[in-house]
Amino acid sequence: MSDKKTTVLGLTEEEFVHPGNRACAGCTMGLLYRIGAKALGRDCIFVVPPSCMTVMQGLYPVSASQFPIFNC
Repeated sequence: MSDKKTTVLGLTEEEFVHPGNRACAGCTMGLLYRIGAKALGRDCIFVVPPSCMTVMQGLYPVSASQFPIFNC
């Protein structure tokens, strides 16, 4: 784990969450999912418990993410 600190303004322009995911309009979790993915970068794996997040990120082959996700 690195000690590198990231700020919201310093996040990459690259998107790791595809547009048109299944989040409800105005859902805060959808925004956190997108920003969290940008902060963690491409080399991350999400482990998702049963929740709205499971529905929002979708299942293969229509997943909203560009990185591996495990649904518990």
